[in-house]
Amino acid sequence: MNLIKFRDTCTIARGIGEVDEYDNPIEDVIYQGACLYEEGGKNWSSNMLSRTPTVFLPSNDTIININDSISIITESGRKIKAFASSVRDVRLRIMQTIDITKIELKQAFEDS
Repeated sequence: MNLIKFRDTCTIARGIGEVDEYDNPIEDVIYQGACLYEEGGKNWSSNMLSRTPTVFLPSNDTIININDSISIITESGRKIKAFASSVRDVRLRIMQTIDITKIELKQAFEDS
């Protein structure tokens, strides 16, 4: 039973501490596969609540660090680049136990 549809695609990379001939950081891909992207935004009610853009990964098997770069291609084809600002392992109990990784993003922008 597929309770959460991980319909987007993510590539997560981490700098290895070296640069190429043009001073661009060299990165190592640590995760490439399915994810679920949720857009951030503001909800207005009696108090203002703001949400940051978030990515969910379908397991807790990959160690994600703060400032890892994340490239997302949404189900509709939008390309988004961002960096990890906080990472949490989450255990959901919805009819069965599901382990996922929740990554809050910073500096998210659309990539052309």
